[in-house]
Amino acid sequence: MRRISRITAIILSLLLMLSVAGCSASDGKIHLTFQIWDVYQRPGMQAMCDAYTEKNPNVVIEVQATSWNEYWTKLEAAAESNTLPDIFWMHTNQLLYYADFGMLADVTHLYDDIDPQYYEKHFSDISRSNASGSDGNLYGVPKDKDNGHLVYNKEMFDAAGVTYPTDDWTWDDLVSASEQIYNTTGKYGFMAYNDDQLGYWPFVYQAGGYILNEVLERLRKDYPEILIEGCCGGGGRFDGGMLYYTPQIWCSDDSDAIDRLRIQYGTSFCYPPCTMGAHVSAVPNEQNGRITPLQTRGIVAMSGAFGYEMDLGKCTAEEREEIRRQVETYKRHEKLIYWGDYYRLSDPFSQDLYTAWEHVSEDQKEALVSLVMGTTRFASPFQRVYLKGLNPSFRYQINKKEVYKGSTLMEVGYPLLEFSKDYTSMQLYLEAI
Repeated sequence: MRRISRITAIILSLLLMLSVAGCSASDGKIHLTFQIWDVYQRPGMQAMCDAYTEKNPNVVIEVQATSWNEYWTKLEAAAESNTLPDIFWMHTNQLLYYADFGMLADVTHLYDDIDPQYYEKHFSDISRSNASGSDGNLYGVPKDKDNGHLVYNKEMFDAAGVTYPTDDWTWDDLVSASEQIYNTTGKYGFMAYNDDQLGYWPFVYQAGGYILNEVLERLRKDYPEILIEGCCGGGGRFDGGMLYYTPQIWCSDDSDAIDRLRIQYGTSFCYPPCTMGAHVSAVPNEQNGRITPLQTRGIVAMSGAFGYEMDLGKCTAEEREEIRRQVETYKRHEKLIYWGDYYRLSDPFSQDLYTAWEHVSEDQKEALVSLVMGTTRFASPFQRVYLKGLNPSFRYQINKKEVYKGSTLMEVGYPLLEFSKDYTSMQLYLEAI
């Protein structure tokens, strides 16, 4: 029988990570950024930094707190644009993703001048393993573990005449006591609230069950045509392991089209468009209040697994007609978007004049170019978008109108007209003739 331990050892460790070294400012000091996801731990982290800077007055550390829901999306975007914070928290679920791509500093020998056996003496084998990359080197200093405890209500136990839990309780004891409480009082004996790590997961594991293996594997085999979309949990659970069970994953709860340009750009470095859940949502956007044209929201969502999450009953007749056209456009180009070669034509982190991307068929006979402008500017410079992946010798007709050679579009570029409103957009469909 499985004992219920005071501290659930299966909860994953939290790691303190170091990326690239900080920079020097005009004051001659080294300025470091330290990013965390828990505002309640900020005072403790600040005190730790203050203690360090007191002994090292030439260093300034800025502690930045970001909510869990936004943390992983922002961290991944920062990694793709090479703007990671100098020090940051890392979850063991994500360690290999950053360590194996060279985003983290190797801290294996960080304490060698103090004690070559420092890690072995201060951290368990599990903690050191959780902080190690695929090469066996350490890429983080273990910080803490989340502790799962059994909390009980004495009044409920007293009312049912059930003795209080003891250290030697087993899972069977918990179930038996819960049944007695329910049969006597009509109240449920225990609750696993809707949270994975500190909610129902420990109860499932204590009972000898599994979270994913059996249920999702059975669904995948028995109902192969069912499409299950996973949820990234702020970016932290968009990974190859989950794609085995859920071939489509929701990138982020931030559905603002302009924010999504960066989110989907970063995600595209590891995952194809067909895996990225991308939806058109209402405006003003519920996350940031931004208002963007419906056409732009549709074009951005078409770079992934396209859909809508808005009350169509509140749309005007003109908006419903635009939605109908968007659905037709997506269906017409779905295979090209899903299975064509994907090209990033701009970097939304390095410039904000426009963001563009391109899907090209394997035979190079057709392509779809999508472009979203940033904020408008007075007397903005003449702009071109340089296409990629075309056949230089092919002649391409664009949107059933003008014709260009592939070499011209790639080397000279396609001229962009001046846009008069913020966040306007366009799509170019190229077909070899």
